[in-house]
Amino acid sequence: MVRSYRKPRIWFAFAVLALMLVAPTQSVAQTKDRLDSRGALLGWEAVGRLDMPNSTCTGVLIARDLVLTAAHCVSKLDHKKAIASGSISFRAGHAYGRDLATRKVVQIAMDGTFRLEPNGLISGSMIPHDVALLRLNQAIQSSGINPYAVIEGGADKTRVILASYGRGRNESLTLERGCAIDERFSEGVMTFDCDATFGSSGAPVFQRENGRLRIMSIVSAVSADATGKQRTIGMSLPAKVAALKAQLRSAPQSIAGTAEPKRIKTGARSGTSARFISARSP
Repeated sequence: MVRSYRKPRIWFAFAVLALMLVAPTQSVAQTKDRLDSRGALLGWEAVGRLDMPNSTCTGVLIARDLVLTAAHCVSKLDHKKAIASGSISFRAGHAYGRDLATRKVVQIAMDGTFRLEPNGLISGSMIPHDVALLRLNQAIQSSGINPYAVIEGGADKTRVILASYGRGRNESLTLERGCAIDERFSEGVMTFDCDATFGSSGAPVFQRENGRLRIMSIVSAVSADATGKQRTIGMSLPAKVAALKAQLRSAPQSIAGTAEPKRIKTGARSGTSARFISARSP
């Protein structure tokens, strides 16, 4: 059963964008499964850290030159422009200063309906639209780094795996294997009982399908329910990703290494700057 979307009120520790990790990092106790070695990363190499000026998020390859992440990760804090591509790096399989592959971003595709609150917070109504695709300046062709497919995902209580570069652990990938889909709502919104934290924005939520890892959501934000229990919030991806891929295909290709990205928004002309308006939770 799909429930009506209640548009939960979102909380954040900082008056900035949801779950972005703002430098410097703060060390916290780590109880998750950290992938500290090349051998431990086997099968997870296509998850990487996204480095922006003064902050980090998590991204994941869905094609050899396309990274999936949260839309709020790649917007400036003044909400007027996309972050310049020359300052965004995708670091696949990042672990303690070493990467399996590093690429710059040259194009950004976002849903044209995505808006943030003027103070940088994200309202519940924007969760379904908090999706972005980033085109890399060069495809990652390594046979050991294989992109993941995107699927619709299972029903409530389906077991999932969160893979993220979160606060206190953003120098290596961390897996949380024991969480599950908590509830699914209309508009594709869903909650998980995974323990997301700052830096987890854009982190893939995986489900196993016929023995293979598939991406069924990404992390957008965190909320607390009536009992105070934390819930991680994500969204359905297939329709959003298909629309963003179409926008990238229709846009002129950026030249690798150029300073400015092509920011593309569905429902808007290519190359326009982002405009953010108030979108409050009820």
